[in-house]
Amino acid sequence: MKDHMGAATPVELKISTIVTGPRRRHTMGNVTSLERSIKAHGLIHPILVRNGHELVVGARRLEACSRLGWTTIPARHIEELPDAEMRALELDENTERVALLDYETSTERLKELGAVAAAARAEELRAPSSHKSRGRPRKPGSRRSVAKEAGVTETTVRKLERHVALADRYPFMKRGPWRQHSVLEAGERLEALPEADRAKAAALLEQAGRPPKKSIEILTNLARMTPTQRKKVLTLVTSDDAHERETALTMAATIPPPPDPGLEPLLGARREIELAIASLRAIRFAELAKALLAQLDDLIRALKTDSQA
Repeated sequence: MKDHMGAATPVELKISTIVTGPRRRHTMGNVTSLERSIKAHGLIHPILVRNGHELVVGARRLEACSRLGWTTIPARHIEELPDAEMRALELDENTERVALLDYETSTERLKELGAVAAAARAEELRAPSSHKSRGRPRKPGSRRSVAKEAGVTETTVRKLERHVALADRYPFMKRGPWRQHSVLEAGERLEALPEADRAKAAALLEQAGRPPKKSIEILTNLARMTPTQRKKVLTLVTSDDAHERETALTMAATIPPPPDPGLEPLLGARREIELAIASLRAIRFAELAKALLAQLDDLIRALKTDSQA
């Protein structure tokens, strides 16, 4: 894809003449830290404009410089930039600066990046053979192809795809407070659970209506529980009794007590005793070791039962 920014040279534009137009960003987020950074180090990255004074990327930088009392700002002109690519650039900028990617934004951004990639690929195919890209052919529509043609990283595309896929599978993640980073983290916590438990864990969060941070804590707690503890909680989730469902939520929101710190060394000792039994030549010593192993198993069982109580 042709790099529209490569040859652009920064110029000083009067801030009062820059036209922002309708933006996808509905809030500037916290500009104070950016303002302090620009005051201390200057503006490292110029804003991007087209058609003279039409802002493409850099609304937060423009706002910060205005607050600092600047009357002009360094800008790069990007002429003849297609509308689809301008939207993709703006979305990239917004994503880097403020985490505003909810489900709808991620869905729209995937479509736009796909459209940009398709247009770029079509232009490349129409170009003379001597100007076509060399190397391994890219499968049209693949993550690698979309990332390459749209000028973003494969990681960006992967996160968008995963965000949308997780929210489609677990609809509570489409709600207002859920942003991409929270959805991805919750997805990791869900996948830490046995596959058979994931749907019930999601049902627990669906009824809970908890904010993302609390929901992720609940998933973390579920993953830490022993299978017996978790089964008890998730069985209550599907109860017809509202009180039992609320009890399940309370249990899941409480961090389970950690196992006795001596349990892990005892498990290690058990493994060593098993190896010793296999190596002992004298039968009478092997029998004594087996008796010791049986006593150790009783102790381990008691510790596990205590932690599940």
